[in-house]
Amino acid sequence: IFFILLGITVSIIFSPENLRKFPKIMAHADLRFFIVGCLLFSITWLCDALALKIILKRRGYEYSLLKALRTAMTGDFYAAVTPLASGGQPSQLYYLVRGDKVPFGVATAVLLNKSIVFHVVAVIYVCAVILGNISAMAGIMGKTFIYAILGLILSTIGTVLIILFYLQPVWIEKAVLYLFAKVNSIFPFKNAEKTEETIRENIEEYKAGVKNLSDDKTMLFLVGIVMTVWLTCYYSCGYFVYRA
Repeated sequence: IFFILLGITVSIIFSPENLRKFPKIMAHADLRFFIVGCLLFSITWLCDALALKIILKRRGYEYSLLKALRTAMTGDFYAAVTPLASGGQPSQLYYLVRGDKVPFGVATAVLLNKSIVFHVVAVIYVCAVILGNISAMAGIMGKTFIYAILGLILSTIGTVLIILFYLQPVWIEKAVLYLFAKVNSIFPFKNAEKTEETIRENIEEYKAGVKNLSDDKTMLFLVGIVMTVWLTCYYSCGYFVYRA
């Protein structure tokens, strides 16, 4: 799947039409801004990798920054080429479990923890930006400013719901087992009891991972700082590329 997606992406980027336009675009571009934009985007990869490394280390897994960078870049690639960025975290989960032998439940808790910290920081970050410049933004955006506020409200509600599910693993356990029972009734598994036992074991690993991570305030603070840097660099990329 990876090579198929990579092939499609490369064929689109390096299509004859795009190759003809590229020299003309670069001739009129300001490379100083373009290079800064690329550097900032590279820092977002590094921040994502550092956050992953910090969380795994606090769970007792020695995970090199190089491996974490590979996982971060893989997730970013799949997020870019799949609808609604749906392939990012599943690909990272696959690499953690299959490639690096991190237990499924622990890997799920780690990625969910990183995602929640990111969403919380993002909501606070955007709130600070909007509220700190509310008059200027309302004047620039005009009537569309209400949509920015609506999007912020929906993002906040979504983040709160994710946190509630994260802090209540029993809800997830019930939902997963219910879904398994429904699927098994339609398409019976060859060894349903063993499959269910494996699911329960993974859920128990997830519960333990959630408890350990949610109690680790130092880790949450460090990852929050890293994600703040990530957001600053990410949102700055567009400005520098536009200036280029």
